[in-house]
Amino acid sequence: MARSQKAPPAVNVEPPEPDPERLAPLLARMRRIEGQARGVQRMLQEGRSCYEVVMQLAAMRAALAKVAMALIADNLEQCLEQGQDPRTSMDQARDLLMKFS
Repeated sequence: MARSQKAPPAVNVEPPEPDPERLAPLLARMRRIEGQARGVQRMLQEGRSCYEVVMQLAAMRAALAKVAMALIADNLEQCLEQGQDPRTSMDQARDLLMKFS
């Protein structure tokens, strides 16, 4: 029997316009993570130790978590600035945090 999945709340149908000032640090972090991913590929090709590779993967995971948290926080702030319902905006942010954790 198929499980029913809860549909995401109907908020942010029209996402906020990207703000270059908010977007720049996130893109910079993503470029660093991209570099880390290339480094891990190189480490695997070179036969580096499991420990070294996993340590780099852990660093990447932590960096991705920071990007996600910053993105969620920025989105919540923008939703509130645009006058969206605070309760709905908080519920959406909470759902996203739970999905990411």
